[in-house]
Amino acid sequence: MLVDGHGGAPLHHSVVIVEGKTVKAVGTIDNLPIPQGARVIDARGKTVLPGLIDMHAHSDIVGAGVYDQWHPISKARYKEFVPAMEKHLLFSGVTTAREVGGFLETDLYMRDSINRGDFPGPRRLVSGPWINFGEPAEGEKRHHTVNVNTAEGARSAAIKLLDAGVDLIKAYPNLTEDMVRAITEEAHKRGKHVAAHADSVEDMNMRMRAGVDSVEHIGLGRSGAAGTSYTPEMLAHIAQSGIAIVPTLNVGLVYDETEAFPGRLENPKELEFFPAEFQDLVRSSVRNYSHLRYFDDKRRGGAHVPHLFKQLVDAGVRILMGTEAGTPLNFHHSAAPREMVWMNRLGMSPMDVILASTRRPAQFLQMDRQIGSIEPGKLADIIAVDGNPLHEMAAMHRVSVVMKEGVLHKGRAGTAGTNATQLAR
Repeated sequence: MLVDGHGGAPLHHSVVIVEGKTVKAVGTIDNLPIPQGARVIDARGKTVLPGLIDMHAHSDIVGAGVYDQWHPISKARYKEFVPAMEKHLLFSGVTTAREVGGFLETDLYMRDSINRGDFPGPRRLVSGPWINFGEPAEGEKRHHTVNVNTAEGARSAAIKLLDAGVDLIKAYPNLTEDMVRAITEEAHKRGKHVAAHADSVEDMNMRMRAGVDSVEHIGLGRSGAAGTSYTPEMLAHIAQSGIAIVPTLNVGLVYDETEAFPGRLENPKELEFFPAEFQDLVRSSVRNYSHLRYFDDKRRGGAHVPHLFKQLVDAGVRILMGTEAGTPLNFHHSAAPREMVWMNRLGMSPMDVILASTRRPAQFLQMDRQIGSIEPGKLADIIAVDGNPLHEMAAMHRVSVVMKEGVLHKGRAGTAGTNATQLAR
């Protein structure tokens, strides 16, 4: 069965023909002959989907529990674990991912190495460090942060990051309106977008006035602790503005899921591609996860998240899937399917969850001519899952085929024939 990313009825007994990097044809076994000599990926009993687009997946954190302990290791040894992390993300079905806040050196290394083919991973869009209000000298002591205290300082920081080659800018919550506006002006001049946090209704309004393109997390603080509801007026304003909300439900709800099933931390698949030393470091750091400071505010405010998310869904707000992969307990291996399950469980229809994870983020990124749906001429970013996510979203945990730009990274194809055509049906 094919769910092509356009939101229509699924196509049963489907055939997708891939030639080189792109989709050549889409049809059914009744009207689209399989080319002689094609390599065949047998997808019977599976649902074929466009590759997923994760709008918020980190590059320098891997689910470890204490950032102060992990960051020095990450900064010094990122080349030892980034390839494993990106393989986990790719094998979960994510073929495109946006990094929203990380070490600049790590971000650029990861993106450019994948683009060169040094190791497999999703195509990456990266932000480098976020821009934060504070004393500039203090910001230099932290790897994720560029501190500014004037609008011109914010403009200069954005220009430096853009000159370094980032694909977007991340604006932190405590910036003033003139700072955020300066950042967005510089980003938009170069065709780049700005992702921002917002901690209150007033903060959300300010960021929309300043022209940001997406708001990360649920929109009223990371856990909803800053407010228990959107007002009707605010919801209407968000929906009419077209701004994208990337809820990252995993941020707090992954704690609840782990509390209900602590055994998930012992699942060998979560960290299987990492060197043994890194597996041990991560597992030891989350063994006493209930005491992690990271979850203090998530536990206090997390009860509001389902309500806030349902408000956004019911108001028709532009919602895009993002996982916050890499935060404590939130491993890249399972972050995308978990986020999609939560989106469905908390009120979004299965088809809308799939669209929020494929075509809609492609449109936001202005990449929908290349990715986001399965149709002739587009890049062959294709996955298959065992089962039917339109009936059971948990099927997204069972990704059995991953193809990116026509290259099969996960799954099996039949014996190669006389041409390079590949086919999934």
